[in-house]
Amino acid sequence: MSTSGPRRLPSLTAAIALFCAVLISNLAMGRLFASSGIGADWLLLATPVVLVVFTALFVFGFRLDPKETLLLRLPTWPDLLMAVPLAISFVILSDQLSTLTSDLVPAELAEQLREVLRASSPGEWLVKLATIGAGAAISEELMFRGFVQSAFSRATGPAIAVILTSILFTLLHILPLPSFAAAGLVLGLTALATGSIVVPVVIHFLNNVAALALVNLAGLETLGDPVWIPPEILLPAVAIFVLCLIYYARRLLA
Repeated sequence: MSTSGPRRLPSLTAAIALFCAVLISNLAMGRLFASSGIGADWLLLATPVVLVVFTALFVFGFRLDPKETLLLRLPTWPDLLMAVPLAISFVILSDQLSTLTSDLVPAELAEQLREVLRASSPGEWLVKLATIGAGAAISEELMFRGFVQSAFSRATGPAIAVILTSILFTLLHILPLPSFAAAGLVLGLTALATGSIVVPVVIHFLNNVAALALVNLAGLETLGDPVWIPPEILLPAVAIFVLCLIYYARRLLA
């Protein structure tokens, strides 16, 4: 006797297919927009839309449970509040890691990335806040810490799932930077520990907004001068980061 109810979690095959579909679409859009002279802001707007549309199509196409697959539940207040100091401390550590590994990025590409972050008017600032900030955070977390990590957890177990999802998260950003991989691990742990997509979305959003603020409001490319962030900033950030990770690790083991 067969059941007609939805499968609760996606398969590993579905997760890999979703990743490939999004990666190919992003590469195709990038080439199309570049050849047609369409501005980068339109690409920034289109990319989160593509991620959300493909993720939704796969969820409903495979008749999955959206709540379980995408972790669509509210976190507890302590889990949510702890995301703020974790995000702030990780911004500092991620900036340091990015500075130390800046040689991995060609100079021309680095300048293109800075141009993407720069805003020349309040209206452009709001557009980047909506796309790079909210759009990227929501769409990427629904896809990676929701759909993909749910599938990998089912196939490989939670720890390996976080690592594999982090690798795919880094690959989607094209640049194999350690800061992207580290972000994937942090976001994966918090999603796993809280069972809610809201916590990684908040951390991701605050991290992206910090990058925008660093370039546009502070007029800086990095907190390092020229490489190392001052100890009075770096050491407290490390302490806060470790304490926050311990909190989420205990939540995971509870």
